[in-house]
Amino acid sequence: MKLKSIIGILLILLSIAGMYFWETKYRKEMIFTKVLAAAADIHEGDIATEDSFKEISVSPESLVSGYLTSEDKDMLLGKECVFPIKENGQIFYGSFEDAKTKEDDGMYDLVLPGEWIYLKDLGLDKGVPALIYYVPSGEYIGRYEVRSVKAGEYVEIRCPLDDYLSMVSSASGGSCSLLLISDK
Repeated sequence: MKLKSIIGILLILLSIAGMYFWETKYRKEMIFTKVLAAAADIHEGDIATEDSFKEISVSPESLVSGYLTSEDKDMLLGKECVFPIKENGQIFYGSFEDAKTKEDDGMYDLVLPGEWIYLKDLGLDKGVPALIYYVPSGEYIGRYEVRSVKAGEYVEIRCPLDDYLSMVSSASGGSCSLLLISDK
């Protein structure tokens, strides 16, 4: 009778140990699939780096079609995100593509010398749009992004070459117009 009791206690202990290991380790490995996920929010246009991804376990019913695993991470590095992906969102084929080079938009970073500018202390900041007018006629030339400013010396703007050449001919040509630059 004692032998049966010992065997019964051993079987109970083995079944408890088996359930513990099943719940803590084996079930996750056998049922869940490890997939590649976003380590943090990834925005459209972000370039994939080593820190962009992590591995998570997902149940079969939660798998996204075309999911990627950690073995696929190297093929994504340096590629551009096509659409926003939230943290822990699964990464799949088509969510990243080769980074596109910026197309030539016909714009150039060009300098307007201080002697062309009507007001010397403009209060302009880099990256803000500036409205440019001819003085004294008040004719509107256009709206351009300010690239850099050195008060009284120059203003660098991003504009089409034709507009810049028009400003050059007006400021240094026969009409002697100056340029009024405003942020409003």
